Amino acid sequence: MATFLYLVVLFFLITAAYAGFKGAPFVPTLSKDIRQALSVLKNEKFESAIDLGCGTGSMLFAVAQERPQVRLSGYEVSLAPLLFGWIRKCFSPKKYRNVHLYWKNLYSVDVSFADVIFVFMMPEPHTRIAKTVLTRAKSHALVLFEAWPPEGFVPDRTEKQDGCLPLHVYHGSAFRSAQQTASKVSHLR
Repeated sequence: MATFLYLVVLFFLITAAYAGFKGAPFVPTLSKDIRQALSVLKNEKFESAIDLGCGTGSMLFAVAQERPQVRLSGYEVSLAPLLFGWIRKCFSPKKYRNVHLYWKNLYSVDVSFADVIFVFMMPEPHTRIAKTVLTRAKSHALVLFEAWPPEGFVPDRTEKQDGCLPLHVYHGSAFRSAQQTASKVSHLR
């Protein structure tokens, strides 16, 4: 039994190390930063949202409390925080029936159905996500980057409430045009 527990702990540590290596170590989103994001979404109409690097799912659970009809999907590569999200959902299955948490490589997530996309990671993964995954986002999708804007992309606006990290707001069209520009450059070569 002890060997099994050691293997489980080792597995969790390996997934956490992998997330850190990929530039997305688990850092919890503070309540005030969640409230700031919710205020940005207050007047927005949307049917689905994705959180890339969702950690424990705290952003999704907060959205679910305000909008129980919205389909909410979170993706995480580190199992330890994700386990806490799964446990939270299990304790309130009716309250969070619209929240779905997945253990998955963030670069293989299909974002094409989402109306809102949260990206709260470190600077380098922000830029990599913007240049790869977000090129498949809907043009009208609202994309929120916390703290660091992806390099080479100018936000539509930046929200910054007292004591909060900056929240950079984009639309999916910003990332689609980057893909088209890269495609044109590769055809010229």
